[in-house]
Amino acid sequence: MSMGRVRTVLLSRPQIPGALALWLILLRCQDASAGQEWVQVAATGIDLLTTGGPAEAEAALGELESLRFYFQRTMLPSATTGVQLRIVAFSSEGEFRQFRVNSHSPAYFAGGPEQPTIVLGRLAEDSRAVLRHEYVHYLMRAGGRKWPLWLDEGMAEYFGGVSEARARARGRRLRGRGWMGLDELMKVRRESVEYSRADEAERFYGESWALVDLLMRRCEGACGWAEVERWAQGDVGERPRLERALRRHAARLRGSEWSGGERVEARVRRLGEGEVRVALAAVAVQIGELERARALLREGVDSAEGWGLLGELELRQGRRSDALLAYREAMRLGSREKRVLWQLAVLEQSEGGDMVPALEKLVAADPGFDEARLVLSSHYLRQHRFEEALAQLRSVRQAAPRQAPYYQEALAAAEWGSGWSGGAQQGGLE
Repeated sequence: MSMGRVRTVLLSRPQIPGALALWLILLRCQDASAGQEWVQVAATGIDLLTTGGPAEAEAALGELESLRFYFQRTMLPSATTGVQLRIVAFSSEGEFRQFRVNSHSPAYFAGGPEQPTIVLGRLAEDSRAVLRHEYVHYLMRAGGRKWPLWLDEGMAEYFGGVSEARARARGRRLRGRGWMGLDELMKVRRESVEYSRADEAERFYGESWALVDLLMRRCEGACGWAEVERWAQGDVGERPRLERALRRHAARLRGSEWSGGERVEARVRRLGEGEVRVALAAVAVQIGELERARALLREGVDSAEGWGLLGELELRQGRRSDALLAYREAMRLGSREKRVLWQLAVLEQSEGGDMVPALEKLVAADPGFDEARLVLSSHYLRQHRFEEALAQLRSVRQAAPRQAPYYQEALAAAEWGSGWSGGAQQGGLE
């Protein structure tokens, strides 16, 4: 049964019992992976989960590696992070349909800094440009930098690659439908009609790409970080003159398909059914499809990632006690996810539990999480564990202005307590 038909039934037959409705949702979710063999193709920095072939996956990873090398050498030295990027790549529209975010995007970027995820509708040679496009978004955002939308999309189109036929079609469309104007182009936001409606979005994407293409050609494709920063600030030259140049450029737009790919040493393994359900549930959570995620996890969870997802679902739906139990199980199974451990610590405190174990695991997993160190140090001080409090406080790199007074007081208390306890021990006090 397709997702569309299930939706029709649920809308036209509201008297369907809740248990049956949930069963239908579960059946719909299972269709995404039923009968399909999922494999993980892993390389440095990327895990690609797909129902496509391993050879196609390795070829795609090689192209992404080429892009990463290029960005690191010429444009963005911070184009990688220590976080593993996940790519979930289906092999048919039937599989992808249930995880679409709109009717016209063949791929999208989802997830936060802890689990960045690209979802691709179909892994094939003719869809690699779409995958490269989304990967460029990932590289552009790797340092936490927020780029103007025209530049973000224009760069993704330019480096993702535009075929010769599409370039000519875009040129005709731009010349035939008129221009947005550079000022208007640079004011477009994600909530703008020019970006959210499919027909308008194609004009926005086309003109953003044409502008980046023109700017890149002006520096003969050797533009670096300084140029990109200037463009981000709107410093693209005299606007009227640039707009005239862009109109002329539209008449001679050419394709810019990416060529070449690095050889990657990929590790390939078959995924178990439980791993597939958890991976798809993570995508469902990231796009706000909570019932779909719950249905995917309903058959049983046996991993730290799965329990962490279940905890997030319970928390979002107001079931704090159930969320606490799920997060505890995630930690017991070795979760190192910052979000999971922090939420567990918060829930432990609100429910009267002991938040220290979660905080200890959190700072071990993320040594740069200064706020967690400060909270942990306060608990150590209450327990008269002065040496441990002092170690945490001395590891804080920078306290936020609102936390600075506490930091100074806690540091003084830890130093005093540490010195007093040391002196007492040396003096043989009983």
